[in-house]
Amino acid sequence: MNGRPFESQLGRPLLQVGFTLVELMVAMVVGLIVMAGIGQIFIHSKRSAALQDELSMLQENGRYAMQLLRNDILDAGYLGCGHVASLADSIRSTGSYADNFTVGVNGYEASSSGWIPPLPPELDDPAIGSDDVLPGTDVITVRYAEGDGLRMTQPKDSYLFRVTNLSTEAGACAGGTDSYSGLCAGDLMIVSDCTKARTFVIQGLHVGGGSLAIYHDNPAWGDASDLEPANHFNPAYSYLFKATTVSYFIHMRDPASGVPSLYRKVGNGAPEELVEGVENMQILYGVDSDGDNIPNQFLHADSVGNFQRVVSVRVALLLRTITEKANRPASAKNIKLLDTELTTPADRHVRRVFGFTVRIRNQ
Repeated sequence: MNGRPFESQLGRPLLQVGFTLVELMVAMVVGLIVMAGIGQIFIHSKRSAALQDELSMLQENGRYAMQLLRNDILDAGYLGCGHVASLADSIRSTGSYADNFTVGVNGYEASSSGWIPPLPPELDDPAIGSDDVLPGTDVITVRYAEGDGLRMTQPKDSYLFRVTNLSTEAGACAGGTDSYSGLCAGDLMIVSDCTKARTFVIQGLHVGGGSLAIYHDNPAWGDASDLEPANHFNPAYSYLFKATTVSYFIHMRDPASGVPSLYRKVGNGAPEELVEGVENMQILYGVDSDGDNIPNQFLHADSVGNFQRVVSVRVALLLRTITEKANRPASAKNIKLLDTELTTPADRHVRRVFGFTVRIRNQ
């Protein structure tokens, strides 16, 4: 080395280049600002996507809840080739909660002190859990004959009906016994022709040669020696149906979480959770007062004098998101469900109102 600057192969001196400390600090600050902006955009996009997912789920839950309610209400009062209105006083049933087929639909109006009329014991069910039906929410019950029916194949004996067996499901009934044609011992049934109907409970089932014998309680009725015409059903136009009683109500699944849900109870079975996030249900009943099958007024359940005159039902549901939105202001809101004014809690949930009106085809 002779002390001269480094030279390139072209004889020119090599320059020493790089960043000063100030330049590095400025670059780091600019990079941090850019990264912070990107982070904010990411967080905002993530929150927006999560909100859109919840709103989509809210919308889907509302549509699903309305579909379930609408389908059952449409079938209310169906009793085979006849229905509640046409069979009038010729329906023979016990009049209990699950066996009151003189009425296709009835309701219970929420009041400050409970429900009017009072809820039956079956809906004040320990199987539901604490608080049972959520206070301030309406309850609706519908009844109908399920499916296409099983046609009688021969005149009724004093203690059984005979039909053609359509299917066998091994172990499908309680206790692991077999189900025949979708039926089990203990099921509530309806036998119906075009002029009358009667309910009964299956005591046992037996299949032989493709024929299904359905044994029933109280075997005295329908025997050849029975002189009561209402107890006799001609196999030429008589069908047997599974009798279905369905109630819809709102219940707090887990009081600790505070998430309300729409529940469905079939007969005397255990209630089933259907749709979470359903906070309230209000119902009005379209009453036909002049016999033209058109509702003259929509009334609350406690104002309906005769549910056999109900020809349409109007339902409103209030749904909310499951989680609260952190970036929303917490505030109470006034919401109207049909003609009922509600005030929501001061929280950050997003809420939507869903509603429909359905005409009952068989009342």
